[in-house]
Amino acid sequence: FLVKPYLQLGKRSSPQSLQLLWHAPVSNDVWLAEYKNSSETDWKRSEALTFSTIAVAGVTPSNVYSAGFASLKPGTLFQYRVSRNSKIVFTSEAKSLKSPDQSYRIAISGDMGAGTTTAKKIAYEIYKVKPDMVAIAGDIVYNAGLVSEYRTKFWPVYNKDDVDTFGAPLMRSVPFVA
Repeated sequence: FLVKPYLQLGKRSSPQSLQLLWHAPVSNDVWLAEYKNSSETDWKRSEALTFSTIAVAGVTPSNVYSAGFASLKPGTLFQYRVSRNSKIVFTSEAKSLKSPDQSYRIAISGDMGAGTTTAKKIAYEIYKVKPDMVAIAGDIVYNAGLVSEYRTKFWPVYNKDDVDTFGAPLMRSVPFVA
């Protein structure tokens, strides 16, 4: 992965659906995303796995993959995994969106894209309060909003593999809106 899997609301946002995205080098690899609600035993294939190639000056071209999860149980945990060439290469657990009649907690912040020690500590504190969603109001990445800056200052902080004062796995575990 260039950027490990992370959750987004997607085009058809609902408590039953989320979009999973990840970035990988351009290749002929065969990717698959699967998910299941915590109460289920069988894995379901994601809907409509697609990709777009990103090619900008100064950055090696990459593919951004997108897969839809469509039958989630609102406000509950679910598991998902990503396979490349029939081998599981990523697994995680996340929380689906809540329905309108469920109470929810949203963490809202801004000015989070510098990749500084302070931004990393704030990501850690947000993770600790277990939000149902994270929203960043603006100033997502500095200094010029380049893909290379997202890869060094944004995803490593908000989609970190482990939890500590240097970031947290927020983007892979709750819907994250920037």
